[in-house]
Amino acid sequence: MFLSLKQLALCRFIVAQLLFTSVLFSCGKIGDPIPTDIVFPQVITDLTARAENNTVALKWSMKGRSDRATRIRILRNERDTKVDCPGCFGEYEQLFDGPLSDARFRRVDKESFHYVDGEVRSGKSYNYLILACNDLNYCSEKSNMAETSIQDKD
Repeated sequence: MFLSLKQLALCRFIVAQLLFTSVLFSCGKIGDPIPTDIVFPQVITDLTARAENNTVALKWSMKGRSDRATRIRILRNERDTKVDCPGCFGEYEQLFDGPLSDARFRRVDKESFHYVDGEVRSGKSYNYLILACNDLNYCSEKSNMAETSIQDKD
């Protein structure tokens, strides 16, 4: 059975349309779908770290956005202060991930928070980052980096 010229032209047209449509609608970023109505917590921009009595006190605020964040994730890395390599920190490790209602957080006021890292060692420098997360575990971008050092005991 042979196709007429009209039928052959129609088949070519349909195939061309299918190819064009698949190329036209298949382009774009491929990634995990995120519902458009999700409101991410805003990034923390004022994280500070201060060495106090062989601990590190972290302080930050979430001005006007603490209602969006229900969890905090604290990341930390360390390096030996005796190594002459500023900025040569390793990978960040998760120090804490928990609700803002956790007893380890101290709420300074409605928008400011305080956390004490007691797992530090003398002669080390520490970098910290914080992410604010919501109930669905969608997190903000990483905060500003805060750095401090624990001095060797004399």
